[in-house]
Amino acid sequence: TVVSTLDASVPGKLGNASMVLARFDRAKKGEPTSLYVKLDAKAAPKDEEAKKEALRATGVLPQTVAGDVATVLVAPEKLGALLSLPWVLGVETPGIVMPR
Repeated sequence: TVVSTLDASVPGKLGNASMVLARFDRAKKGEPTSLYVKLDAKAAPKDEEAKKEALRATGVLPQTVAGDVATVLVAPEKLGALLSLPWVLGVETPGIVMPR
């Protein structure tokens, strides 16, 4: 499973952990899933393209970057690399927002 491949320090970066892990447990090896990534604005590369390039270096596919949030496609075997970036504060699965 994906959990067994993660460094002990990174599960704390899973915002809605059960949903993130369930999504990856259903994914096939190499099959990317969409995640929101919260970035440390002070520690992350400064411009949008530099952030995307640094994310690509971990093997994920950045889709959008807006300030301190990115949307990415990440395969199960690349989740650990993404979470190991010191300026990645956490990840969450996209969800449906219902008006109140």
